[in-house]
Amino acid sequence: MKFMNQKGISSIVIILIIVGVLIIAGGVWYQQTQKEKPVTCIQDAKLCPDGSYVSRTGPNCEFVACPESKNETADWQTYRNEKYGFEFKYPSYWTLRESLIFDSNSSYRLSVRYISKDQNSAPAPTYCMVNKENSRCQSVKVYGNYTANIDWQSGGENVAYIDIYSPDGGRVEIEVTDFITTDKAIVLQILSTFKFIK
Repeated sequence: MKFMNQKGISSIVIILIIVGVLIIAGGVWYQQTQKEKPVTCIQDAKLCPDGSYVSRTGPNCEFVACPESKNETADWQTYRNEKYGFEFKYPSYWTLRESLIFDSNSSYRLSVRYISKDQNSAPAPTYCMVNKENSRCQSVKVYGNYTANIDWQSGGENVAYIDIYSPDGGRVEIEVTDFITTDKAIVLQILSTFKFIK
């Protein structure tokens, strides 16, 4: 009888162990099936105001927020020429003058002049007009469909020359003196603020 009793208890213990293992296995299986299924988002991108791109992510495939863009020209001065109808911003620590001739006066970082349609009837070809493919020459779009032509080494390595043909057939000319390579980004920012106001 004693042997039979031990056999019954052993059977019960084995059954309890099997039931316990089944409960644990069932719990693990349940946990695994309840996890979120991986989501595959469409691989498209959104263009942000600062020119960067963001992609979709997360369970709802929403676009990531664009990086906050700061207005780097907010504290710049504005040069506005009412007579010829154009304006642009430039760094407040740069000096500017209106000039009829460009003489590379290094006490001014920017010199600006306007050549009217009559004066511009037969412009002398600039280096970049003749050598458009040269690495020192660059054209960038400004204010809609207008083009700024830049000679990054006009008159020497320390002077950049820019011309922009105006709607009335004239030409805005901007000269940057004491030009250094790191100023390229600033010059391009200046041009990004350029606009005709007439």
